[in-house]
Amino acid sequence: MEKRIKPRWRTIKQSKSHTPNSNPADTHKSPFFLVERIIAFITDMFMINMPILYIAYFVLGSKEAFLGNQIVIFSCVGVFGIILSLFIASSGQTPGYRYVGLKLVAQDTTEGKVPFVVAFLRYVLWIISMATLVGVCIAYFRKDRKTFYDLVCHTNIIQAPKKS
Repeated sequence: MEKRIKPRWRTIKQSKSHTPNSNPADTHKSPFFLVERIIAFITDMFMINMPILYIAYFVLGSKEAFLGNQIVIFSCVGVFGIILSLFIASSGQTPGYRYVGLKLVAQDTTEGKVPFVVAFLRYVLWIISMATLVGVCIAYFRKDRKTFYDLVCHTNIIQAPKKS
């Protein structure tokens, strides 16, 4: 009777890069990058939006004047969107995206650049999606992991190529 030797668990794990039934071609081409996107959002809020809010607060002079003036608050949101859209249109990356290594590209064009109008529309749709949470949650039910605003604007978030 021949005794069969069982391989060790580590040997099996190191020899397989993925589960036996998974096919690399079946994985989605546009990952959601949830953690990276949250880190990029927080970075953009502190690097871009906070200085805008501090300038508006300084000009108005007090907290009550700032909170009571909805036009200024709306203007701060608009200026933040314009600045983000300029970053996206010029390089495809905001400072937060650059920090985490992501890039926003258009899926319809050959060079992948996102025009300013599309980037700003994406920002407006992002605000609506965050307010309703439906547009963001769509990504969890789709195989390609695209959010509502990425579907409408035909954009993809990809891992930025490494610069040497």
